[in-house]
Amino acid sequence: MSLHRQTWGECTSRAMVLYEKGWSIKDIAAALGRPYKSTKMKIEYERSRGERPKRRGFTDEEFQRMVELRESGMTYLDIGKQFGANKHQISDTFRRRKVCIQLYSKKPRKSATHGDYGAYIKKLPQVPDHIVRKFAKDEPLTDAEFAEYQASIQSVDRRYIELLQAGEITPRVQR
Repeated sequence: MSLHRQTWGECTSRAMVLYEKGWSIKDIAAALGRPYKSTKMKIEYERSRGERPKRRGFTDEEFQRMVELRESGMTYLDIGKQFGANKHQISDTFRRRKVCIQLYSKKPRKSATHGDYGAYIKKLPQVPDHIVRKFAKDEPLTDAEFAEYQASIQSVDRRYIELLQAGEITPRVQR
């Protein structure tokens, strides 16, 4: 008796070959040393898996057509019906090709959102690097460095208020 038991990954192809030769599931289970129920479930799974159409990628021309349809207001589900795919395959294709189409408003956003946060930060003055490094190391600041730190924080606050008043950002960014 062997202590090593083959995993299903090792004996699935063998089970399928025996099944295609006409062996009964009971005989296959005995030959593989597996329980009848798990053998039957594995063979049924592999058979159903073979009948499914393989997932395919879309050509550039098909994708351009999808973009046009999406811009015209069609949903991923409607586009999928036209291309013989489901809505998840279509949305995944858009995500993988990094295409985001904003359908509801062609106007630029006035509020800073998560994606704009980096641009928002770049608009603000920064705390000097040598002070940031000291904070990271928990080193004390000299009086001159502390004054420089306070001045940079005040300039950040002033610039933030200017951007708020100009309508370039909204307070939601603070969350």
